Amino acid sequence: MKRNFLCVLTVLGAFMTAAAENVNTTEDALQASHCSFAPKESSADEYTLNKPEVSKEIADILEKNSTDTLKYYRNFLGEKCIDFGNSKPYYNWKRDVTYAGIPIFLSSFIIKSQKKAFRSARFNFEENFKSEVDNYTQFAPYAVVTGLKLAGYEGRSDWPRFVTSTLLANAVMATFVNSTKYSVKEMRPDNSTRNSFPSGHTATAFAAATVLHKEYGLTRSPWFSVGGYTVATATGIMRVLNNRHWISDVVAGAGIGLFSTEVGYFLGDMIFKNRGIMRKEMAIYTDPNHPSFFDIQMGVGMHTGRIDFTFDNDDAKDYIRLGTSTVFGVEGAHFLNKYIGIGGMARITTTPSRGLNIGEDDQAVIAAINSMLGEYEYYDAEVGKNVPLPGIYSMYLDNNNFIDISLDCGVYGNLPLSHRLSLGGKLLVGTRMTSGVSYKARNGRPSVAGTYTLTDGSKGNLYWYEDAYGNRFISAPAFDAKINNNYNYVLENATEEYEMMKVDGNNSLNLVAGLSLTWRYKENFSWKVFADYDIAKNKYFYYGKAFSDEAIAAMEKTAFVTDFPEVYEGLTATTKGKAEKFMNLFIIGGAFTVNF
Repeated sequence: MKRNFLCVLTVLGAFMTAAAENVNTTEDALQASHCSFAPKESSADEYTLNKPEVSKEIADILEKNSTDTLKYYRNFLGEKCIDFGNSKPYYNWKRDVTYAGIPIFLSSFIIKSQKKAFRSARFNFEENFKSEVDNYTQFAPYAVVTGLKLAGYEGRSDWPRFVTSTLLANAVMATFVNSTKYSVKEMRPDNSTRNSFPSGHTATAFAAATVLHKEYGLTRSPWFSVGGYTVATATGIMRVLNNRHWISDVVAGAGIGLFSTEVGYFLGDMIFKNRGIMRKEMAIYTDPNHPSFFDIQMGVGMHTGRIDFTFDNDDAKDYIRLGTSTVFGVEGAHFLNKYIGIGGMARITTTPSRGLNIGEDDQAVIAAINSMLGEYEYYDAEVGKNVPLPGIYSMYLDNNNFIDISLDCGVYGNLPLSHRLSLGGKLLVGTRMTSGVSYKARNGRPSVAGTYTLTDGSKGNLYWYEDAYGNRFISAPAFDAKINNNYNYVLENATEEYEMMKVDGNNSLNLVAGLSLTWRYKENFSWKVFADYDIAKNKYFYYGKAFSDEAIAAMEKTAFVTDFPEVYEGLTATTKGKAEKFMNLFIIGGAFTVNF
């Protein structure tokens, strides 16, 4: 899996490198422009203006220059951008703030509902991950910016302006992060403290990456931005892999870090105005005719609602019901011209399992077996006396989400509809790696806790099931539906358990076809809505056994084995089944896009 992932990252990196070669740094044109978008190129034409028909600001410039004409520029929207000189501060709220952090932060509340599902991916793929690198990578972009400035490599701001803007950004970020942490008080996934949401490490990393982006990514090369945000993203991923944060904490931290730096720099611009600006943004030539991009996306996936299993040892069938999938991913493409490009995509999809189709008849059988086992005793050396055989008193999903990681690459298309709006398409091929779900059960020792009487006059015993840790659970026999419809009351802190059933997936060929609609709200930033159809033929393998090895060893010490040999054989046999299914996903979602 790691090789496939590195392969896709290499392909995406190559596309983004090629895209960076399209940057046209006509900085002289932009230095004189005060348009809301960077100009495409300088025009040799002149723009004739009649003083009575123009604003006082433009008329003053004309009078100052003793002319009725000014050169103009056309930005990528085709708008005429006139030179306003230094009459206004170059930076302002509209130029400084992209608002990208706000929807990213809000999306964390959507992801929060699936936080345990994404966490299960850690246990399935990198359960033993442990590293302290994230304690240092959060500050790495700050170290790069400081080092470049100390080396005399000129960025956007001089030292006073840079230090003030950065301190303000961190003050906003720290205030937001800490006030939220100690208001929400969310428990960390490792159960250590109640200050999980949002991730401070991730917020710091994205704040630092945005400083690097503003100082050097916009003024020198977009690769400073790519490097900074890559390190910030890696920091967030490591916080999840280290089991210190939920994925929703990390996404919220990223949004806070982005927006805090934009606010901090805006406040710095209010203080310094045009003082201390060493370099302005590059005039990046980007328009719908050059639609190369990189995006972060979220969506939901819809599919057929169940997986049907057939079993090796009999003709029985069973199925697992499935819920709506949640999708999170990144995608990028380099366009060779305004219509055709090549690119790649990496996604993680979580699909909740609603459980096996265990009906009332199955529950009745389980309760009947429990009652039968309770009639036999064996000597338990730990307890030092004879105790009843353990029964099954609860079953639960330990990991109730199928996790799919897909890595795909292929051909992208683009059709400009206007200067801001474009229609996109893609055809991709790759691999889908699937991890399954597992059911666990608990065994316990019963003792008579009381009696019950049914409406027909029949009587029976109620049992307490007690595990090795002294936790008690009440259970009634199968026919006691009038007393206990659920058959089992299970206390929360029970710990004696074993894997009763597991469903594993496989790696399969994945095909993706999709359409998208992109709207550019700033020169280099866009919002995208998309609809994709993913096709893969998955295989699922079912393994199950009714009792733990310890419980089976206890049975073998009693006459239960000889009294009920067929029941014993059924309880101790391993059940195997399989399912083959086209797991097709129709995914709709949105993305925040950076254009190159």
